[in-house]
Amino acid sequence: MKIPVKLIYVCGPLNAPTQEGINANTERAFEAGRMVWRLGAMAIVPHLNSPSHKFGDVMPAASVYLADLELMERCDAIFRLTGWENSFGSKLETAWANFRQIPIFDKEEELENYLSGYTARNTVDVYPRHDYPKAIR
Repeated sequence: MKIPVKLIYVCGPLNAPTQEGINANTERAFEAGRMVWRLGAMAIVPHLNSPSHKFGDVMPAASVYLADLELMERCDAIFRLTGWENSFGSKLETAWANFRQIPIFDKEEELENYLSGYTARNTVDVYPRHDYPKAIR
C-alpha cells in the first residue's frame, strides 16, 4: 500500500560569525521542522543533516549546496525562515525553487493552508508488520 508523504524543505541561514549564532540558526531550523511535522508533513532540515560548518574539512561548501538542491528537488514545497535573504545558501535555494516552480512559503499559516488542500506527489510504501524484515520487528 502507498500513502502520500508531503515533503517540506526548511530553508534558512546556517552560518554565522560565532558558534552561538550557528547554534541559534540550527535551533530555529529544528523548531521549524517540528512545526512542519505538527502540520502533518515530513520536514527536510538540511541544517541537521549536513551542516557545512562541520564538513568543511571533508566536503567543499559548493558540494553541500548541490546536495541540498538535490534534496530540495524531491520536496513538495519550501518553508523559509526569517533572515533567509542574508544567506547565500538560502538565496540559492530560493532561486532554484523559483526556477523549478517549487512553492515557497514564509508564514506558518500559508504553509498550513497549502498542506490542508494539497495532494502530495511523493508516496511511500507501507507494509503490514508481518512483512517487515526480522531485524526491525
